[in-house]
Formats: sequence, C-alpha cells, structure tokens
Amino acid sequence: QKQANDFDLNKPQVATEPFGFYEDEGVKRYRPLLTIADGQVTDQICQAIAKWEGRVRMGKSAKLSVTVLGFSQLMNQNKVWEINKMVQIKSPSLYVDGSLLIAGVNFRLSDEGEITELQLTAKEAFETQDINKLKKSVLNQSNECARYSNPLL
Repeated sequence: QKQANDFDLNKPQVATEPFGFYEDEGVKRYRPLLTIADGQVTDQICQAIAKWEGRVRMGKSAKLSVTVLGFSQLMNQNKVWEINKMVQIKSPSLYVDGSLLIAGVNFRLSDEGEITELQLTAKEAFETQDINKLKKSVLNQSNECARYSNPLL
C-alpha cells in the first residue's frame, strides 16, 4: 500500500494495489510471479523491483558447466581460474557467445592430467538490490517530475 493523495480519492485501488511488470523476452508462456511488498511502495518502486527480480531470475536460469584442461588460464599460465571473474566464451554448438561469470570452480587431478570444471552463469544472477537506495532514487525522480510539471510552483 502506498500513501494516497487528493487525486487518488476516486480510485482507491491506486493506493491499495501498486503494480510493477517485467517481461522476459526469452520466456514465451505466461508465468506470473506475485510478491508481497515489505513496506510502503509506489508503482515506480514496484516496477524497479519487478525488473530486478526478472533479471536475477533470468541470470540464475542461464547456467553452463565447462571443463578445461589445466588449472590456469591459457593466456596467463601463472593465474588459476578464480570465482567471481568474467570469462569470454564462444561455443556455436551451445549457442553461447559472450561474457559469463565464473560462479564455481572445481580443480581435479586425474590420469588425464589437471582438469578444471567451471560453473558459469550470467552476471545478472548476482545483482544486488538495495531497496532503500532504490526508494530514495525513485522518490527523488518523482519529486523532480512534480516540481517541473506543476504549473502552480
């Protein structure tokens, strides 16, 4: 629920039903997600939360496991694979061409030699959300719009 104003008196659902919407182009079927706000929100805050939620869920759904020979990166033999670093990957058979985040690393020594298994994901899976910063940002934008659009000021 959000704080009402004089313009909302004839439309109580505006104050009681703030709404945010995000659509992932990669998902073709209708898959709604309803969440309950943990404080006072506006439509703009709900929209930002919906966008963040969609991006994080998309990032978590895009996972890839890659096995490479050796414990170190090809370009820099002294540097082992590290978690939380970006890696460029191009694999036409997997339809992947871009940068992915290393979410996990598993080093193995076997009869075949040194083997590293990399768990890769989209960086959006680990985006953080600071709701207080988000609220301040949205409220500042709303105040700026109100200040410039109000003919009485």
